[in-house]
Amino acid sequence: MIPDNPYTLALDIVNLFIGAVGLPITLLIGISMLPLLKSNQTTNIRLVFVVLIIDLVTCVTLILETIASFIRPDYLTAYPALCNLAHLVAGGSTFCSIWFLAIVSFERYCHIVLEKRVKNFVWYGLMTLVSLMYIGVSIYSMIANSIKTNLLGVYCFVSAELTEGKVLFYIVTILNLTSILTVIFSYVSIALVTLKMKKRAKMTNPEQIKDFNNAITVAFLKIFVIVVFYLITNCCETYLQIYEIITGNTRSDLVDVISTSLINSNPIVNSILLLLINKEVGVRFYDKFLYKEIELVPQITTGNNGVNTPRYI
Repeated sequence: MIPDNPYTLALDIVNLFIGAVGLPITLLIGISMLPLLKSNQTTNIRLVFVVLIIDLVTCVTLILETIASFIRPDYLTAYPALCNLAHLVAGGSTFCSIWFLAIVSFERYCHIVLEKRVKNFVWYGLMTLVSLMYIGVSIYSMIANSIKTNLLGVYCFVSAELTEGKVLFYIVTILNLTSILTVIFSYVSIALVTLKMKKRAKMTNPEQIKDFNNAITVAFLKIFVIVVFYLITNCCETYLQIYEIITGNTRSDLVDVISTSLINSNPIVNSILLLLINKEVGVRFYDKFLYKEIELVPQITTGNNGVNTPRYI
């Protein structure tokens, strides 16, 4: 049975596409990373793998939810237990993906800009904390029977009219906004460090200068792509959340479809960004499946000739 509401149908089709495309991509990247997990103890590798797992869960839930919606459009209303599960798993994985990638970005900032290696338990602790904030309120809402479907009947969330709904809505909004600001701050800082490195470089060999400038240009392009893609997928939802808090107005069906489609596309976008954020992940993936190496975001290193040159992460 096809959903009667054209907006519901449109969002179902988009979700199915995102899930069908994102699932194999995240799986392939995950498979290519397995040797790294065994041989490399780098914090960033393990954090990237956690993000991939979350995105994999998101893709699976998008596919299952769309299939269920095609079979019975009102399944979330007819089966409250499935609505609760969708809120906890699908909603949780979607938002955690946003927050976790921001944590990965801040880890890159600490490593590249501050040249500090923070203990693994700090990053895992942050991921656990933000997850428990969502899970805790969600479990309470399940017990209180306050999780309802949205107007389109495509996803479930705690009713904003209830106290627990307002609490969770504020938590998600604050974490989303913090994540966006963290990603911007982290990669702008990395870009500034890269620019300073270019100004400090002292080279006379024309070929060396050309290679160095090309590397810097590529680095800036990668940083630009990371920030822009992250903002495109997540800013719309965050803006709407802030708008709803300030005005008390609810979003229209069309705006909800656009915002949900963008935020649900994070598994595909994150896969691209993760290949850019970590060199080893990108090289493994391209070597294994596309037979092509790429160079990604640079880190400052000093060569034997005493010249600072970019080393890709």
